[in-house]
Amino acid sequence: MDFLRRNISPLTAKQWEEIDKRAKEVFSTQLHGRAVVDVVGPFGWEYAAHPTGEIELLSKEDDAVKFGLRKALPLVELKSYFYLDLNELDKLERGQPAIDLSALEEAVRNVAVFEDGAIFEGCEQSGIKGFLAYKEERSIPSSTTEEEFLESLYKAMANFSLNGISGPYTLVINIDKWVEIVKASKHYPIHKKVEDILKGGKVLLTPRISDGLLVSERGGDFELILGQDLSIGYEATEGSKVKLFITETFTFRIITPEALIHLKF
Repeated sequence: MDFLRRNISPLTAKQWEEIDKRAKEVFSTQLHGRAVVDVVGPFGWEYAAHPTGEIELLSKEDDAVKFGLRKALPLVELKSYFYLDLNELDKLERGQPAIDLSALEEAVRNVAVFEDGAIFEGCEQSGIKGFLAYKEERSIPSSTTEEEFLESLYKAMANFSLNGISGPYTLVINIDKWVEIVKASKHYPIHKKVEDILKGGKVLLTPRISDGLLVSERGGDFELILGQDLSIGYEATEGSKVKLFITETFTFRIITPEALIHLKF
């Protein structure tokens, strides 16, 4: 992967290993959207667009040869730059087990917020429609009071059944909303009751949305398409610091809007 330019960086293999390890640890706690969508790929750095399977006909009805353009989703390319101190990194070579990688951790969180934002909210500039694009047409009123909250879940299950959307299902819910529900609950523990309604599904707490979202786990309804998965590369050396970057190319699409329901609190 020459585009990462690691081979010309001043970092050792051990230092790169520690950077990759810490980035992976932080990403595993920050990427909320990937937990509820299908991840397709990665197809590589040069993968620029993903076919939708549709075609836009451009020929006229009486043309002897019919022609059209195949539709595709262009991939978003993102980069987040950060600096690490070379003297700090050299401590690894002397046997220090923990070093300051806070700048890396902040960059990781920024990238995770961007990716999750594209999945949940969409990215209008790049043509990505996220879950919230269907907030008005695919929503059910809910509440943090136990009775009304559980009632909204049952209504959502009935809606899924009506549309032939099988489970299990995942409840993605704002952390503060969930805390309010737990405090108001008469059942102990309420998450067991909720998981039963979700037909064995799970509850995912997140700060990324302000309300709640129910999605089917059956697969094939939501796709995060990766060209280059999250990777770290070398940009430059500036004095005693090394400038690195996190990069990724991706797009996101919702194939079956009926497989999601918003809970409006």
